[in-house]
Amino acid sequence: MPTQLAVVPLEGLAVRGGLVPTTGSWSREQARERAGEGDTACFTPRFPPVPGDVHAVVVLPTRPGGHWQELTRARVPTLSTVPSTHVVAVDPGCVQVPENLLRFSVTFSAAMEEGSAAGRVHLRGADGADLPETLLPMPPELWDRARRRLTVLLEPGRIKRGLQPHVQSGPPLLEGTSVTFVVDAGLRDAAGAELIAGAERSFLVAAPVRARVDPATWDVRWSASGSDPLVVHFGRPLDRALVHRCLQVLDGHGRPVPGRASLDAASEVWTFTSSAPGDESHLKVRSLYVDSVLEDLAGNSVRRVFDRDLTRPQDAGPPVSAVVLTRDGRMLRVTSAPAV
Repeated sequence: MPTQLAVVPLEGLAVRGGLVPTTGSWSREQARERAGEGDTACFTPRFPPVPGDVHAVVVLPTRPGGHWQELTRARVPTLSTVPSTHVVAVDPGCVQVPENLLRFSVTFSAAMEEGSAAGRVHLRGADGADLPETLLPMPPELWDRARRRLTVLLEPGRIKRGLQPHVQSGPPLLEGTSVTFVVDAGLRDAAGAELIAGAERSFLVAAPVRARVDPATWDVRWSASGSDPLVVHFGRPLDRALVHRCLQVLDGHGRPVPGRASLDAASEVWTFTSSAPGDESHLKVRSLYVDSVLEDLAGNSVRRVFDRDLTRPQDAGPPVSAVVLTRDGRMLRVTSAPAV
């Protein structure tokens, strides 16, 4: 492989110090169309390039003190695209959020371009002005695998009491105020097109929440017949993505029960409807498996409080991987995750 070659953004040539090559891989293709042409070096970027950007191909020095040499430049073609992607949802979906809220998330209708979100999401106060230093800087951007859900963190150093950012600037949000989370229309989808429109959602800031998520306090209403769903009231909003990942309904043998799960807009009520065959399919629902990484809006999980008070042992729960709520009212602690 031509390890002495590198691809760098054009603006990177003006930065003092060593060049930072674009992440990707090289391959060598033998030219066969014309005799004597030799090998062709091909570069494949790890992430899709941004339409319109210009990159330079350079030869890196092979000896200390040497200088790189620019060989050529390449412009990424600009695509002629029509906006077709929109914001599906902004979470949290509740009206009130705790003062120590940890994250927002945005779900889009199609895959998005990685790298276009920086500077295009904002948190604004009641006066419409951006709240400074409230959102964590975005490189790297936190996308799900399909690049349809973006997670935006509030500055953790200002959330955790005792850390210097919190001492100097206070929490990012203040109880009794209102804030608006804004998504600009300038975010681009995977085709390079901007959104059809931006989106925003306003919240009232309530008191901070500093208690572990405790499944023992949930109101669990087990299905009484084949047409009745299993309904779980959490007692506080939980993280939507983690709820979908961390809850599993099991039968009497510890196997997953087929069915359909849904979560209300405020992420407080989870409903599961069994699709197991038979008139008494509800009887197959024997327990609810809860992974201990499940968190609420403030990052408090089943395992521990996010902003933990070290003088309170109860802020750190038992070292379990999961808990299991049974139909007969028991709660079992699981120290190693079962194969579910």
